[in-house]
Formats: sequence, structure tokens, C-alpha cells
Amino acid sequence: MSTNTACALALQPVMTIESELLGTLEIPVDELITFPAGLLGLPDCRTFGLALPRATGCSGCNPPRSPRSHSS
Repeated sequence: MSTNTACALALQPVMTIESELLGTLEIPVDELITFPAGLLGLPDCRTFGLALPRATGCSGCNPPRSPRSHSS
């Protein structure tokens, strides 16, 4: 990552979430998903972010398995 890219990322506003399972997560605000009317079962929750494993790996996370091919 270039210095300019790193500086641009550092200036981007983020939402910080503390999780016992995943630790501290920082999600850029432009990547948040907002449901103005809420969701069924979560009427008071309106803003969500996806927590994905980092490219370097995530201890305790299992990568998705590729479909097995079956020979006949």
C-alpha cells in the first residue's frame, strides 16, 4: 500500500465496534449498511456492518470450503 493510500484510509471516518469474539473492529462509514425502517426482529437496529476475515487470515475462523466434485 502506498503512503498516499494509507493516509487517505487514515482520514476516512470509521465506526469502531468492540467485540468479545472478534476484538476491536473498525468499519469505514461508507461501507455501513443502513435500513431506515429497521429489520424484522431488530426494529431498533438500523445500521449494520459486515465483519469479514482479513486477507492475512483470521485465527479461529474457518475459510469457506470449495464444493466437492463427485465422480460417477
